[in-house]
Amino acid sequence: MKNYGESLAYWYFRLNGFIPMTDFVLHGDEELDDSDCDLIAVRFPHVWEKVGGQDNDWDEDLLHALGHNGERTLAVFVQVKTGTDDGNRPGKIREYFDRHLDYLVKRLGFWPENEVSGVIQALGTGSVAGNEEYALSKMVFLRDLRQRHRQPHWLEWKLEDMIDFIYQRMLKYKPDKFKARMHFPDHLVQFVIDQAMTPRYRFPPPPAEPGV
Repeated sequence: MKNYGESLAYWYFRLNGFIPMTDFVLHGDEELDDSDCDLIAVRFPHVWEKVGGQDNDWDEDLLHALGHNGERTLAVFVQVKTGTDDGNRPGKIREYFDRHLDYLVKRLGFWPENEVSGVIQALGTGSVAGNEEYALSKMVFLRDLRQRHRQPHWLEWKLEDMIDFIYQRMLKYKPDKFKARMHFPDHLVQFVIDQAMTPRYRFPPPPAEPGV
């Protein structure tokens, strides 16, 4: 994972029952340069886990937005934007998805190559596409949804909401998560678990503006 935003997205999807893959390499060709997808996450329809995998543990807003109906396998192609001006460049996001959508859908392998053209076309102009068995989505995390685009062809989610969900999950299962914390292969999530168990680190309030 290249940065903290991608790490948080990984755990957000992992804690919502997905199997996430980060920095998925997209090989180029004569016309396209090599690139990557920040995160690809797949969720099968009957996820269950004793610790954190109960029916009331999921972010229902997320699952609903991605087309979950209890029977579909879900897959989502994710870009994470942590900058303050990333949301002001919708053309760059649109260009990314337009350039790589064909590769991503075919590489995922839900449909034979001769059957994917309709899905690619539908997902090219919308945020979710699929059928009764599968649902594919495009999603972008932004620092501030005031940056959100007008009529985007992808789902837009707020980084802060993702962070809140992760922290609340660790609070809910804090004895279990704390006991297993060193088995989580990510220093960032280990710190979140530690904070949930024993909050010790408080940032001081920002200094007052001059003249206030």
